[in-house]
Amino acid sequence: MPSKTKPKSSRKDINAEITQKFIDTIESGVSPFKVPWSSSYGMPRNFAGRQYRGINFFLTLLHCDEFGWDIPVFMTFKQAKEHGFKIRKGEKSVPVIFSNVRVPKEYRDDPDSCPTEKRTD
Repeated sequence: MPSKTKPKSSRKDINAEITQKFIDTIESGVSPFKVPWSSSYGMPRNFAGRQYRGINFFLTLLHCDEFGWDIPVFMTFKQAKEHGFKIRKGEKSVPVIFSNVRVPKEYRDDPDSCPTEKRTD
């Protein structure tokens, strides 16, 4: 029986996709010094309320702008199913990059205060 899972994209493919998204945005005439999106509903966050940071912050904002989404809240397919939400046929996902950086116990309450040299992959 064939597997129903799709092969995962390589890191190189994801990086190329992200780079192309930024290039397309710049080529469309968006000024890099002007914010083209609205933040009236807050900053991009996942369904649990945690705000996106780093590259995911920009990726989710670019997708909101591209598709005209006003509310920058994202969830996984599994979260949508668990809450009884329906996903329209043909909908596409938004790539979010997961990075697992570990910080020592003494910085767990405030991981942003951990010096880079004390973090591990």
